[in-house]
Amino acid sequence: MSGFTAGEYQAALVLGHDRVAPLPPLAVDGRIAKLQTLLNRGVQAGAADFETLQSQALLVTNPANIRYLTGFTGSSGRVLVTLAEAILVTDARYEARAAEALANAHCSARIVILRTVTEQDAFLTQAIASAGVVKLGLEADHVSWHDAERYRAFVASAEGEGEGEGELIAETDAVERLRRTKEPAEVARLARASTIADDGFAQVLPMLSKPITERDFALALEDAMRAYGSEEPSFSTIIAAGTNASRPHHEPGNHVIQEGDEVICDFGATCEGYRSDMTRTVYVGEPSLKQLRHFAVVQQAHDAGIDAVTPGVSGLAVDAQTRQVIINAGWGEFFVHGTGHGSGLLIHEAPWIGPTSTSILAAGDIVTVEPGVYLPGAGGVRIEDSMLVTDGGPLLLTRSPYDLVVPR
Repeated sequence: MSGFTAGEYQAALVLGHDRVAPLPPLAVDGRIAKLQTLLNRGVQAGAADFETLQSQALLVTNPANIRYLTGFTGSSGRVLVTLAEAILVTDARYEARAAEALANAHCSARIVILRTVTEQDAFLTQAIASAGVVKLGLEADHVSWHDAERYRAFVASAEGEGEGEGELIAETDAVERLRRTKEPAEVARLARASTIADDGFAQVLPMLSKPITERDFALALEDAMRAYGSEEPSFSTIIAAGTNASRPHHEPGNHVIQEGDEVICDFGATCEGYRSDMTRTVYVGEPSLKQLRHFAVVQQAHDAGIDAVTPGVSGLAVDAQTRQVIINAGWGEFFVHGTGHGSGLLIHEAPWIGPTSTSILAAGDIVTVEPGVYLPGAGGVRIEDSMLVTDGGPLLLTRSPYDLVVPR
């Protein structure tokens, strides 16, 4: 359950799709409290399941998770979350920026500024000891072996539970599980990022009426999105034309886009850290009958996938329904990737929609549906939309038209 009503989500989408309306503030303090609840449940239970953590405190080092919990976006920072408080530790370069970011995010975490990593480590060691932490959680997917060995010293002299030495706990998805369910203010930013991408794409699309390289078209699209307000591309823009479109993650090069090309355009914008994702396939000149069938099959698979998106359905089932359309057309071997993924502060995050997915969709998820058929030596078609999962069905964030033909 997301905890938010369909009306709140719908209002957030409308606000986000408005090109000029001020976005609602991101208030993050409740997020730290939710993480502390997970810590407390683990302490009380003495064991962990998905709803608890094994550790008594968590050292957050993943930049996306730090931003989610505090609003801080500096390149150097760590957040220690104990049952009693949250502490952001960073260096003097970010003293003013940290204070401003946390104030804007309505975050009450304590800020500690220390010049060197050695000083910061000493402070964190003392803070962990003062909090009585024996089991310190680390973000297992984001900590190197080197850093894990370094952090061992943070609890080397911990005392408690009859032990003279503390323990490091490898926590997985501790913050990510909170990030997955989007709040209305996050949905508004994702919708605004999608609108920026829609506008930028519409502006540059006529450029395909004249010869232009994939690389130049990609740069023009990124510049247009920036002009409409994108902080940066949400990922490396993919423009793949002609036979290059048979490569799902082709890097734009010097190929001059020609009449008769299928052109896969996969791109996104960023609004206050939140990243949109969309793919459209454009035809330069009138498509052939073979190209029209190619497109129609992928469009049918895309529509079938969207129809399957609902709370309680598995990512595996959505993928199967999407993929079956392509299999029935005889092209199953040419759909070489999963059907979709979540997105937010990262372009790829839970939940996952694919043939090995274990995710169960829930209201408040943002997911993509992006089937593709890539025919070696011929071309490729991919159609992708981002959507919000709600109890009333999926609500699209991306709104660019599908049948795109640019005359030559």
